[in-house]
Amino acid sequence: MIAENTSFNVHQTAYEGRYEELKIKVLANNRLLTQTDDSGRQALHWASCGGHEEIASFLIEHGAPVDSSDDCGWTPLMIASSAGREQVVRLLIGRGADVNFQNNGDHSALQYASSKDHYEHALGGAGRSLPVPAVCQKV
Repeated sequence: MIAENTSFNVHQTAYEGRYEELKIKVLANNRLLTQTDDSGRQALHWASCGGHEEIASFLIEHGAPVDSSDDCGWTPLMIASSAGREQVVRLLIGRGADVNFQNNGDHSALQYASSKDHYEHALGGAGRSLPVPAVCQKV
């Protein structure tokens, strides 16, 4: 719990799903949309990790970049895919997140979804099939 005299932590608020509090603060100070934590993550990364679709949608609608990457190159889509946050994955893809973007380890959101057995993300995102790399196709 954040003490009353502590400054507002947009990242924690997004992760915990405190929509109304976050909304009030972001509308009063839109710089919170791109404020980064010690790892270069923005509020959208944390909302994606927490599985908070409503917060993620609000942040994007107000200017949060959908494909921002943290210090390790992880995007909100990679985080949501790895964590199994299907609704957030669908939202991010629907808002134009790059499913082929690779982090510093040369891995994509599709690879993280598959490695965690979240095949529904890999196969269907946003109601459409994602392209299957040639190396994965059956002959």
